[in-house]
Amino acid sequence: MQKKYKVLSFAIVAALYIFLVPSTSQANFKTTPTPGETVGPGARPAIKHQYPRHNSKKGCQDLLIAAEQSERDSKGYKEGERRVMFNLYGVGLGSYIRYIQSTGGYCYYYQGGTSSGASGPNTWRYDPR
Repeated sequence: MQKKYKVLSFAIVAALYIFLVPSTSQANFKTTPTPGETVGPGARPAIKHQYPRHNSKKGCQDLLIAAEQSERDSKGYKEGERRVMFNLYGVGLGSYIRYIQSTGGYCYYYQGGTSSGASGPNTWRYDPR
């Protein structure tokens, strides 16, 4: 009987971790709309999106998380191995990726700096807290 309770308590803790960690980790950065702000070099390749569904900050964030998971899977994820659950902080928002821009059917991800020039109207900056 105790073994059933141990398994059940483990499942509850695991479920809480999966559902609560992404939402609490978003508090590690602050998002600010920054149309026209100068941005640095690209932080990763652009991701094509389905307009208008992903033509937003949230849409580009969701695409980033999905792309990071897909890239990890293609680099050797095997059935039965522990699957990493990516969240917004885990993909580098607020640290490596400082800007997201949505334009022309693509989401672009930039580092801080000045090398790429002025961004477009749908740009957001991610500042660490």
